[in-house]
Amino acid sequence: MSPPSLEVRGLRKTFAGQEVLCGVDFEVREGEILGLVGPNGAGKTTLLRCLVSILHRNAGSIRIGSIDATRDPVGARRLCSYLPGETSLYDHMRGSEMLEFASSFYEGVDPEIARLAAEAFPLPLDQKIKHYSAGMKQKVALRIALSAPTPLFLIDEPDRALDKSSRQALYRLLLVLKSRGRSILISSHHLAELTEVADRCIYLVHGRIASEEQVQAAQDRLSLVLRARLPGQVEELSLPPGVRILEHPPELHLEADRIEDMNQAMEVLLALHPSSIEYGRPSLQEIYDELFQGAVD
Repeated sequence: MSPPSLEVRGLRKTFAGQEVLCGVDFEVREGEILGLVGPNGAGKTTLLRCLVSILHRNAGSIRIGSIDATRDPVGARRLCSYLPGETSLYDHMRGSEMLEFASSFYEGVDPEIARLAAEAFPLPLDQKIKHYSAGMKQKVALRIALSAPTPLFLIDEPDRALDKSSRQALYRLLLVLKSRGRSILISSHHLAELTEVADRCIYLVHGRIASEEQVQAAQDRLSLVLRARLPGQVEELSLPPGVRILEHPPELHLEADRIEDMNQAMEVLLALHPSSIEYGRPSLQEIYDELFQGAVD
């Protein structure tokens, strides 16, 4: 088995005496898209900045490919392309000049990815960047970051300021990079779309990455929750005694202690022809909320 593209062990970062990252451990495998999940303030941006040595960590190790980032931060940085969450470009440059300038930091660009990125994010490259909208500036940044000939991509909120069609184009491009063996660590607020593109996700909760056991336990608990929208009011529901009604029809929210009881409740609801039903596949947001609540408790 090949070594991970990124390996992080015991990463700690403190600001003004407050520990933001409290011993973070995770890895990104070769050819994997790993989602980083957490709300604003969870430490995602701090984590990514530590990975590329913009911020100095207080403890822990970072290895990018075969390079120890502590001993050779510049060498490690050469192996990854980093897209920050807040895009900053040179307003006095034209779009074409910005792309050319940025590509000069690498030994060329990946020509096929650069072509696909240009198709995904068309821009008036003869105009100066100061006349670009926020979405257009983000497209410039994406074309720069994703065309880099690096094995690892660290991208913080890449879908910021993008409309839905541009976000879909972005995710298609990420899958192309993955198919070529590139590794990607991505944070995003569009969790439903992140679910579709990421091979797996890690959850940053109170400065730590939730363990696989914690995540599985949260998923198991949430599999005993059901939401459905029924066609109008229902006079009476014949539900198993182990099922609790948290919200009443037509927006129905059920909770059970046993999967057998929930399966029986599902049979009752399906006979009522619900217009929508969600059961057994919790969203990333629901999993995170469950992990967060468990950490507080």
